[in-house]
Amino acid sequence: MAYQYAKDHDIGGKESGSDSTYDVLMRQLTGVALKKPKKKSAQILWAKASHDIVEEEVRKRAQFSTSKKGQYAGIRQKVIGELFKALDQEDQKGWEDMAMEEHEEATKAWKKQVDAPISTSPEDRQQ
Repeated sequence: MAYQYAKDHDIGGKESGSDSTYDVLMRQLTGVALKKPKKKSAQILWAKASHDIVEEEVRKRAQFSTSKKGQYAGIRQKVIGELFKALDQEDQKGWEDMAMEEHEEATKAWKKQVDAPISTSPEDRQQ
C-alpha cells in the first residue's frame, strides 16, 4: 500500500520530473537528452481521481483473495479496468482527452526545458 500511495500522490525518493538543474547540466555535458514525458492512460488518470472508490472495491475483493496483505497490485489493476470500462463512452472519451491534454502540456514544458540554456542565477544553482 505504501508503494501505491507514493505512486498515486507522485512522491518518491528521487527528484521527480526533469526540473533538476543537475539533470540539465548532465544532459548538456554528456549530450544525452532528458527523457520525454510519457502519456498516462485514461484509466490511470481516472483511478487517481477516483481513488476512494477504487480502494474501497480493492478492499472488498481482497477479503476473498489469497494474496498476502498489502500485495494487491493485481486486484487493483483488475478493479481499475473493470470500473473504467463500466463508465459510459462519453466519460471514457473525456478521460482520454484529458490524458492527451496533460501529455501535450508536459511535452511542451519538457521541450522548453530541453531547449533552454542552463540558468546562471544563484537561486537555481542552490537546488
